[in-house]
Amino acid sequence: MSRPRYGWKVYAKDMIRAYQVGQANENEFEAVKSAIYETEKMPEGRSRIKVVELVLMKKTHTLAGAASTIPCGKRTAERWQSDFISKVGKNFRCDSLI
Repeated sequence: MSRPRYGWKVYAKDMIRAYQVGQANENEFEAVKSAIYETEKMPEGRSRIKVVELVLMKKTHTLAGAASTIPCGKRTAERWQSDFISKVGKNFRCDSLI
């Protein structure tokens, strides 16, 4: 059975990509910036950010490729990316949709 897709997650990913190229509006920029700050404080925070940078911001790696670069497991990289996307959504006040 497949997992349901949520529109806010797609929007949060778009905010992360826009943040990298400087095209995010002020609220989007702050949501991503806050998520980065919160994530950096977490255990292995720098590695978590690196996964997001490689996969969503720079678009140079797949999740499996980013996981091998860190190194960590693919499922761990998926979880870290999902956690980051959720933080961006919550910081942008999408939490009513979560």
